[in-house]
Amino acid sequence: MSVVPSDTDFIKYGLNMLAENPGQEARLRESAKRVIKMKLMLGLYDNPVPGQQYVSMVGNDKDKETALEMARESIVLLKNEDGVLPLPKDASVFLTGHSADNVGYQCGGWTLIWQGHSGNAMFPHGVSVRKGLENVVGNDSFTYYNGLFANGSISDANLAKAVELAGQHEYTIAAIGESQYTEKPGDIDDPALPEGQVKFIEALAATGTKVIVVLFEGRPRLLGSIPDHAFAIIDGMLPCELGGQAMAEILYGDVNPSGKLPIT
Repeated sequence: MSVVPSDTDFIKYGLNMLAENPGQEARLRESAKRVIKMKLMLGLYDNPVPGQQYVSMVGNDKDKETALEMARESIVLLKNEDGVLPLPKDASVFLTGHSADNVGYQCGGWTLIWQGHSGNAMFPHGVSVRKGLENVVGNDSFTYYNGLFANGSISDANLAKAVELAGQHEYTIAAIGESQYTEKPGDIDDPALPEGQVKFIEALAATGTKVIVVLFEGRPRLLGSIPDHAFAIIDGMLPCELGGQAMAEILYGDVNPSGKLPIT
């Protein structure tokens, strides 16, 4: 039985097999009967949508507070040169990076669908880093702009604009890392972050702004020269929907980062 989503090859091959070997139909029907009989014995047809009575509980205040607290406790501070963090609430801040306003990237694969979902639209309870900063310091307290993609690509115009804005602010928060993925489609043969992400951080740092790198990723990645150009690095891993709120609270000192890596 095929459990791969959005792939009908199993059905196609099965039909082709029956067309070539019609004598196998009786065996196929007998196998199907056994499966259906077992489901009947287990009562799986008695309630076709089990758990429907719990749908209204999704996103309740208690669960959201628990999710937020878990995100707060899981985030790891990897570097904090010259005590650059926490940021003053009145700091001059530029926010950029492909993960700065993307709740889906905070959640990773197996979120809503098999390979996860990019963006914010499908997460009514989600808080991106951008929204988290708005909640903590207000949307007039920082500047947001991004043209970087998760694969490291960025147009010359968008890079020039990001560099210009970085040079106008004392601090630049760059949220980078991975897009959403799982299983075989997410396999990589190089643990290094895309070169374009590394070059992006280098270009921002060259302006003299103090770069603070925020990572969202589902596995360890090699950072290349990023640690040499960042004053602070925070690993959010996959803090999920409310990870942006937790990250903002840590960046501005409302919460002390207490997460630890298994190996140091």
